[in-house]
Amino acid sequence: MNWNARAPASCSAAIVDRVERYVLEEVMSGADGGGWVTLGFRSGLEPNDVLHIVASGSRAIYLERFDQAYSLDAAAIAVRAGVSCVEVDLTDDAQRALAFAARSLAFDGADKLPAYEDALRIFAGMARAGYPVRIE
Repeated sequence: MNWNARAPASCSAAIVDRVERYVLEEVMSGADGGGWVTLGFRSGLEPNDVLHIVASGSRAIYLERFDQAYSLDAAAIAVRAGVSCVEVDLTDDAQRALAFAARSLAFDGADKLPAYEDALRIFAGMARAGYPVRIE
C-alpha cells in the first residue's frame, strides 16, 4: 500500500486492480461515536443501496450495506476520500460479507452532492483519530 501517493481528483483504485464502480446519489454523515458517513447508490443487489462507513471503537472501520445481514467490523483496509470520489478497499471477508464482486469500490460524483463537504470533515476526523482513512 502506498499511502503517500496522491490520487487525482477522480478515483484511482490504487490498491487492487479490479474495481466495482458506482455513482453516488446521496451522502449523509454525522459525528456520533467516532463518526459515520453513508453513501447512497444503485446496485444490482438493491436499487436504493447504501454503504455505511462507521468508525468503530477499535480504530477499525465497520461497514454495513442496506441491511445488517450485509455487514462486518474491521471491514475496510483503506478509505480514500477525494474531491469527487470515495474509494473503499475491502478485506476478503468484507467482500464476501457485503456481497460485492470486487475488493475495491469506487463511488464517483461526490463533488455534485452538497452534503459531501460535511462527509469530508467526518472522514478527516476519522483520519486524525487513527482510522485507515486518507483525504486526498
